Amino acid sequence: MSSIPVLIAVAVTILYPPWAMLDHLAALFVAVLVFCAAFRIILSGFKELVDEGAPAETCEDIRSMVLAENNVRDAYNIRTRYTGNRLQVDLHVAVDGNMTVHEGHRVAEAVRQRILRDGPNVMDVIVHIEPAESAMREGSCL
Repeated sequence: MSSIPVLIAVAVTILYPPWAMLDHLAALFVAVLVFCAAFRIILSGFKELVDEGAPAETCEDIRSMVLAENNVRDAYNIRTRYTGNRLQVDLHVAVDGNMTVHEGHRVAEAVRQRILRDGPNVMDVIVHIEPAESAMREGSCL
C-alpha cells in the first residue's frame, strides 16, 4: 500500500518536474500510514498485556445465552478477558438449591457448551454453580 503513492508521485514528478512537491507529500502520506500501522500493533499488544475484557454488550449477550438454558435462574459476576483474539469467560450461574450435584454439573456443562458454541470467539469457560437461594450477586458483567 505504501509503495503506490510513492510510485505515483515519482511518475508525476518525472513527467511534470514542476510538481516535484508531490514526492514530499507522498513521503508524508507514507509516514502517516506507517505510524497508523505501528500504533495499531502497539495498541493490540498493550491490550493483551493488560488482559482487556469484552465490552458490556458481549457480556450481556453471554448472559442472555446462559439464561436461555434449562434450570438456570440467573447468571452474574460474568468476567471476561482476551487471550490474543480469543475470549475466556468466568461466570456464576444460580440454580435450584435442591438440585443434586450431578444435575448441577449437567447444567454447568450445558452452559459451558452453549457459550463455547455460540459465544463470540470463546476459547474457555469456567462455570460456578450457586444455589439461587443464597447467591451473592455483584453484577452481571465485571
